Amino acid sequence: MCQVDKVKEPKDSSASSLPASHLSLICFPRFESCWPALMQDARGGVIVVSPDLPSHLEEADAWSSCFVQQQQQLLDSQRLLVAHRKPGRAVDSEGPSLAAPLNKLKLVQSSLEEDPEDVRIEFMKYFKSIVNLLNESRAREEVSIIT
Repeated sequence: MCQVDKVKEPKDSSASSLPASHLSLICFPRFESCWPALMQDARGGVIVVSPDLPSHLEEADAWSSCFVQQQQQLLDSQRLLVAHRKPGRAVDSEGPSLAAPLNKLKLVQSSLEEDPEDVRIEFMKYFKSIVNLLNESRAREEVSIIT
């Protein structure tokens, strides 16, 4: 069974960018057994990482690879990668250095404190594309039933 754990506050507060109240569900390998349940009938996936933490990029790569293996019909366009930066951190114009599977995904660099509207617009574009794919799939299924 999947569970939600609270991330413990580290003794050295500079060692973590996550507040004590941050909830974590699937980003840690110990929850990997829950991933199939989360992927069941999925039509898309949004992966949020902190580009300042190399472990986040590694975990995002593992998550994305597993997602594609389990959902063979899931296209790169059906996954969105959000690189979220803490307030005061400069957004890298080139973006984070990504491994081969992740560098094919649409990348949105976010800083909700500085440009929340840009993130909202990009997410809405992504969401509309998923809804369109779902509607097209449903229409094809209906046509195949009729014929």
